[in-house]
Amino acid sequence: MAQAGGACEQLQVGAAVVLTGLVATPQLNGAQGEVSSPAVPGADPPRWHVRLLAPPSVVAEFPEGVRAKAENMVVREAWAVRRGQ
Repeated sequence: MAQAGGACEQLQVGAAVVLTGLVATPQLNGAQGEVSSPAVPGADPPRWHVRLLAPPSVVAEFPEGVRAKAENMVVREAWAVRRGQ
């Protein structure tokens, strides 16, 4: 699986993710986090709450975490494969 938006079954509470493709807050691209609550029902598009873990600069800037669409998250195992790690 490359992106969470392509196969939401891997996107669940507790999933380790990397944020990507964000336009309004580009400083969050590449930030690592953990999905801390499911997508809000009825939201269009659904957004998941992500607790940010790294880097420290974005954790400090967004201490409450962020809400992100599935298409803007890559499950970290898939991210490592994409980056050749």
